Amino acid sequence: MISVENVSFRYPNTSSDVLKDVNLQIDDGEFVAIMGENGAGKTTLVKTFNGLLKPQNGRVIIDGTDTEHKSVAQLSKTSDSFFKIQIINYSLKQSPTNWAFHCGISDSKRKSSSEE
Repeated sequence: MISVENVSFRYPNTSSDVLKDVNLQIDDGEFVAIMGENGAGKTTLVKTFNGLLKPQNGRVIIDGTDTEHKSVAQLSKTSDSFFKIQIINYSLKQSPTNWAFHCGISDSKRKSSSEE
């Protein structure tokens, strides 16, 4: 499980937070697509999961382990949960067909969902 609690992050020499008070829980077995425009903080968020970035505020917990004092190598042994996350650099409004394709949703399933 991945738990993000009130996470904020700001890159050095910038004036605004990329992430501000983010809360998120991803349970084991869930498939998650993190979607948004370029610069929205998607990659920054995922980098807090594997310890490549440490949040200035809040905490990230992976399978019960707080990432704050763990190295990237230690976290890579803890869980493979964050490898199941799909980052998509455009919004659903812009391209719902491409979004469904990237998530592995078949043409027939997309068509039946859109007809409901």
